[in-house]
Amino acid sequence: SGPMSGTGASPFKQNVVGTVDRLDECSPGDWNERFQRIMEQLYEENLRGHTLGGLRENALLNEELLELTQDFVNSAKMYGRIIILERFLGVRECVSGTLPIKTIKPVRLGGVAGGEKYVVNNIMFKFAVDAHQIYGGDF
Repeated sequence: SGPMSGTGASPFKQNVVGTVDRLDECSPGDWNERFQRIMEQLYEENLRGHTLGGLRENALLNEELLELTQDFVNSAKMYGRIIILERFLGVRECVSGTLPIKTIKPVRLGGVAGGEKYVVNNIMFKFAVDAHQIYGGDF
């Protein structure tokens, strides 16, 4: 349990020696879950104090945080490039079947500001388009 779990019970399995198992049960794109788990463990490690074992665990947790950050950035770059490159492609097959279609389709998420929204690997991307003239233009 910790300030970040919100449930009162720790969602982490403990092995027989009391250290947290490193098997990540979250899906690769479950960014917030992974982040909250790492932050909760860092918080709990800091509460225990800085023993030699604690410093090692702290270093491992910081490595996990770095890996999470790198995974997120790499995912966002890769999918963002695809979405940008396919910006003006069609969403559906045309009758002749000659026009290329988007590999990542836009989704409807609601909202009033407008723009095409995409969700891939639990990351939301949006082309901000001022369709309702709320902001005075797209730029």
